[in-house]
Formats: sequence, structure tokens, C-alpha cells
Amino acid sequence: MDVMDASGSGAKFLKLILWHVFSLALVVLILLVLAPGEARSAVMGFSVGVIGNGYAIWKVFVLPKKRQAQNQALLMYSAEFGKLAIVTVLCAAVFVLIDEVRIGGFAIGLLIALISTIVLLALQKTQLPFNENTEN
Repeated sequence: MDVMDASGSGAKFLKLILWHVFSLALVVLILLVLAPGEARSAVMGFSVGVIGNGYAIWKVFVLPKKRQAQNQALLMYSAEFGKLAIVTVLCAAVFVLIDEVRIGGFAIGLLIALISTIVLLALQKTQLPFNENTEN
């Protein structure tokens, strides 16, 4: 599978990664000024959120397949379930394996990762396929 395919979904995926890097840098800078002890936990929470969102976005937007509307809805539900499963497992792993994780910083990082993805995807322009056989 080539992430940089001709449809431009690879470019959207790269834009999403750059958006996350910018969001992470902004959150870390703000936390270093306001609450320096929370920055490490925020990076861990942010990483968990980005990994979960990355899976869902890869499954829905990057994989180049033609699908019917019913199959697309099923794919979106399975991607969301997979994202939640990944986030749950990674959150559990962080709290079990890493000492001194601060819940406030972790939650801030996780929420910023999830919200930044939603904002970026909501602002994306999407070209719908043109179908001449549609009726109003």
C-alpha cells in the first residue's frame, strides 16, 4: 500500500501529521510555562490519541478502495471501534508501565489530540464524486 497515492489522500495524511506536531508543540510550550510537571504526561496522552486517530484515519481515508455507502458506514464504525480499543489498551499500558504519570497532563494531551483531529477533518474540503444519474 502506497500512502502517497495519486488521489491526494497521502497529502491529507501528511497534513494531519504536521497539524498534530504543531498542536503538540503548542501544548508542550503552554504546559512548560503554566505547569512544568504536566508536560511529560501530556506528551504521553497526546501520543496515545494520535496513534488511535492515526489508525482510524488511515483505515477510512488513506486506504484506496471504492465502497458503497452501506459499506462506508460499516467501515467508519469499525475504524472508530478500533480507535477506541487502541486508545484503551495504550492508556492502560501507560498507567501500568510508567511511573509518575499525572492524570491532568495525560488527559489534556489526550483531549487535545482528539480535538485537533476533529477540527482538522471538519475543515477539510472534500470533493464528492459526480454522479449524473442522481435524482432530486
